[in-house]
Amino acid sequence: MKKFWSNLAVQLGKRAGAVSVVGLVITLVLGLGISQLKFATGQDSYLNKGDQVAKDNVSYQKLFGGQIMLVLFTMDDGHKVDELASAENQKAIEAAKKEILSHTNEIEAVLTPLDTLDFSANLLSRTPDAPGPVDPKDPNRNPKLEVATALGSIASSTINAAIAAEKPGSEGEKVRKADLAETTERITPFLNSPESKRSLDNPEWVDVLLRDNRGKIRKPLLSSFFDDTHAQMIVRLKGNADVVAEGKGADIVKAAWADRDIKGGTTLVTGAPVLLKDINDYLRGGILKLGALAVAIMIVILLLFFKVRWRLLPLGVVLIGVIWAFGLAGWIGIPLTIVTIAGLPVMLGVGIDYAIQMHAHRGGGDHRPCRAPHPGDRPEPGPRPAGGHVRRPLRLRRPALRQGPDDP
Repeated sequence: MKKFWSNLAVQLGKRAGAVSVVGLVITLVLGLGISQLKFATGQDSYLNKGDQVAKDNVSYQKLFGGQIMLVLFTMDDGHKVDELASAENQKAIEAAKKEILSHTNEIEAVLTPLDTLDFSANLLSRTPDAPGPVDPKDPNRNPKLEVATALGSIASSTINAAIAAEKPGSEGEKVRKADLAETTERITPFLNSPESKRSLDNPEWVDVLLRDNRGKIRKPLLSSFFDDTHAQMIVRLKGNADVVAEGKGADIVKAAWADRDIKGGTTLVTGAPVLLKDINDYLRGGILKLGALAVAIMIVILLLFFKVRWRLLPLGVVLIGVIWAFGLAGWIGIPLTIVTIAGLPVMLGVGIDYAIQMHAHRGGGDHRPCRAPHPGDRPEPGPRPAGGHVRRPLRLRRPALRQGPDDP
């Protein structure tokens, strides 16, 4: 096998012109395949379809939607999240929600802090027998929160069931009853009151809905209200969408808040789709810049740290190999993913490292190469005999040697 490769190298070396032309043609043909490369942006590009995790993920997103976009509300000094329920902030939040939900192809659902406050209000105004929403146009609808309704509400029924589950006379029962009495005292001013008093425009009503009897954010509302100064809007994108579709959803949420402000606070739009979109856009638009930067860095390294002749030759060889690899992938139809495209600088670095070491070992250094002779090598002439330098003068002196001392 070694002899075969040695003979092949010799024969190709004798036909360097033809080999160069054929290599150039192959490089051009395969290079055209780079234009055929496609980017795989689906979630299956970084999850193995056969894994149970991937299957569960598909089922979950079919039921509940896909990635989450978050809009973080941070209140300024001296302001609290209660102010998100003010008339001005309600208008901004509801307008942004309506704009986001209008994009039905990308958005699955939107949950705002106002929705969680409505959820808390419904626990007080709806009963287990009638948990659904009440039609505001229903002529039989009672706009007032009656005592009977409050006592039979979902919240009251839940608390009573918890008290009944405690051991009679136990400390747990006493604590729950005391808490229920305090809650009733807080709600009493709103019983038999008009709806205007039980709206989010009323800070006192918002405090009842938002905080428990110890002044802490109610546990069911912690998904939207983290503390007194931070809250969030949750936007659920369509499930099993690719990176491009998720990127559109991210842009929709960002655009909805681009020209809207919160009085007394600031907003920040973030989420995994934003990060994935930025990475995908950078790799798709900056692959040439990324490759050029990697080549420039390798040129500097080769010039400064490798003291061999033709030190840039390995870089050219590796670049041709990269063109062949990505071009062949394009012709075959192998897609590029966020992970595989990042292999370009790795291929350059590792490839040149091996190439420069072999180049230096096989003859690129400053010393004569150490290798076995090729079959096509011409034998180098051996050292000339020491007498060769005096052979002619000795021949010229032979007649003088034959003559005796007395010869004329």
